[in-house]
Amino acid sequence: MSKKCNWGKVLTGTVLGFATGLLLAPKSGMETRKCLRKKFTKCIEDMKNSKKETANKKLNKKIKKIDKELSNLNIEKEIKKTKDKKNPKGKANKSNKKTDEKAM
Repeated sequence: MSKKCNWGKVLTGTVLGFATGLLLAPKSGMETRKCLRKKFTKCIEDMKNSKKETANKKLNKKIKKIDKELSNLNIEKEIKKTKDKKNPKGKANKSNKKTDEKAM
């Protein structure tokens, strides 16, 4: 089969479908256009809403991740503070010198 023949069948089917639709349409042209316009507008609004929802979900995920990282950072700071309180710098150096002298 050649491509020319396939395009002819497609064009014939399209024209026949269009003509059949016009003949059997239960509504007038104006009513049909209004109906199509409403459906198209609703479809566009649904698409916009789904994009917003997807963006909100991604944003919330990122916020949760950042919150978790911040809380982990705060925990690390608190651990460091408690270690510093238990071992002040002056005492830590003296104890290290004593252990170094004993090792020799």
